[in-house]
Amino acid sequence: MTGNKIAFDVESAASAVCVSTDTIRRELRAGRLASRRSGRKILIGADELREWFESLPSD
Repeated sequence: MTGNKIAFDVESAASAVCVSTDTIRRELRAGRLASRRSGRKILIGADELREWFESLPSD
C-alpha cells in the first residue's frame, strides 16, 4: 500500500486505500485516523494509515 512513502496527504491517502477524501477527512475529525501538520498541509503517516485500514471490518 505505501511503497517507500512515509506520509500521505489527504488525497494520496484516500487513493492508497481506495476511499474518498471525504472518508479520510471524516475519520480524521472523528479521531480514528491520526495525522500531523506541516504548515497548513495535513499529513498522515504510512503506519497510521495502515493501522487504520487494518482496523476496518473484514467480510
